[in-house]
Amino acid sequence: MVNINILSDVSVTLSDDYYGSTVGLLGQYNGKPEDDLLSRNENTTLPSNASTEEIHYEFGLTWILENPLESLFTYDDTGSWNTFYKPDYKPIFQPQFNDSALEEKAQEICGDDKLCLFDIAATGDVNIGQSTRETGQELTTITELLKPTCFCSEGYEGVMCNDTILQDCEEDFCLNGATCQIVAGAYLCICSDGFTGPNCGTKIVVSSPIPTTSTTPPGSNKASSVNTWMIISIALVVVLLIVIVAVISASVCLCFVKRCKVKSYTRNEHDAQIIEKFEMKLKN
Repeated sequence: MVNINILSDVSVTLSDDYYGSTVGLLGQYNGKPEDDLLSRNENTTLPSNASTEEIHYEFGLTWILENPLESLFTYDDTGSWNTFYKPDYKPIFQPQFNDSALEEKAQEICGDDKLCLFDIAATGDVNIGQSTRETGQELTTITELLKPTCFCSEGYEGVMCNDTILQDCEEDFCLNGATCQIVAGAYLCICSDGFTGPNCGTKIVVSSPIPTTSTTPPGSNKASSVNTWMIISIALVVVLLIVIVAVISASVCLCFVKRCKVKSYTRNEHDAQIIEKFEMKLKN
């Protein structure tokens, strides 16, 4: 879409489908204003603050069409490609005043506004120059208000924030065999085993256990030894008592067994006498 404002400024709006695919007098549609003034042979790129004369001769004329078949324009019966093909045309790059008083007044009103100075020089009317200046300021304000603004995240730049500031990892940024990657516009080092830190320059050291020192107060060892001997003595006494009880129990059981045997023998002898007497009676 082509727009022409009241100052005869021409603006062209393209679809996003053409982003990064244009080159020519209207610059490159890639979000980088610094390369808009690229010559047709791509040998020269003028800075954005180049003078009007430099832009005309070193940039504009390199894009002039020498063959009418290359033109994309159509013409009516009042003209043709030859009508507008004027390679020898020499524009006026600076306003020319024949009246020093008018020039001084124009400088006072316009300052460095070239459109304002040109209009006063061409018409001799300072009011026209003043109107041009005010209209230009209003147009600039409106343009800035309507222009979309992208607030880029860290590591990105450009009109649409689609340009990464960091393109390649710096040499030797990541140390000790680490792998360097660019993540969200910043360097990220993937450290090798045994290293850490932002650039993997810190070696991981596994510390040995710290030996502990005894904090036993003086004299406590002696008290501990006394307590140990007391425990051993008590244990021996208990064991001795258990042995004595066991011996006594064994003796009692032995006596009981012997008495049982004596009684058993006595009873058997008495029974035998009775049986013998009974047998004698049977014989008689």
